[in-house]
Amino acid sequence: METTFRQILEIASAELGIDVDERRMALMQRLKDFLVQESEKVNLTGIKDDLGIAVKHFADSLTLLKIEGLKDCGSFIDIGTGAGFPGLVLAMMLPGANGVLVDSVGKKVNFVTQAAAELGLTNVTAITARAEDLAREPRHREKYGLAVIRGVSSISESAEYCVPFLKKGGLFVSMKGPGVETEMDDGKAAVFALGAKITCVEKLSLPYDQGERILVVATKTSPTPGRYPRKAGEPHKRPISRSSGNKVE
Repeated sequence: METTFRQILEIASAELGIDVDERRMALMQRLKDFLVQESEKVNLTGIKDDLGIAVKHFADSLTLLKIEGLKDCGSFIDIGTGAGFPGLVLAMMLPGANGVLVDSVGKKVNFVTQAAAELGLTNVTAITARAEDLAREPRHREKYGLAVIRGVSSISESAEYCVPFLKKGGLFVSMKGPGVETEMDDGKAAVFALGAKITCVEKLSLPYDQGERILVVATKTSPTPGRYPRKAGEPHKRPISRSSGNKVE
């Protein structure tokens, strides 16, 4: 008999040591079904099979709960949320935290908004914006306890998108894959320049041999200088680096 999405996710969450109760598991099933349904109309994810969706979207999002102190964040912002991962999963698992999910692609933000309404998630909203622009708005700058980004951008680039959103003591998490070591020197310099410090690197094996997830975690220690983030596109074109003259304590 073919293993179902739910069975895969139950096994995967158990392997990660994350307790997902019946109500939340049912919500994740509903989100998966809605994602598959809407993906027939709009290109939301390149992952189509139950195993891939269960592990690479849902279980991968759950890895964040392994980070010490993250459950007490109070508020979070998910930059480049795409189809709502990890933000929608965080909203399910952290009902006491208010979340903002950001993406520059309107059709993805529309999906996330519809999904949150479909699931009754009242602690999350979605915004169509560039992170560089949004972080300059007073109602968002240095207001969050957690800023997370999952994607292919470097630690340095990701930090400039995320750290300005954090209040002092807040956590920045860059969800990376193998090879992150080559980015660490510039990443540390960028994080420091933005008012934070890398405090740990968590390495986890995703269940079902679906690869490695590396969580680079930094803590906000001081206000981000007013010159950051730079205008839209600059963090990608010219990421902050050690050669920029940024020293790391």
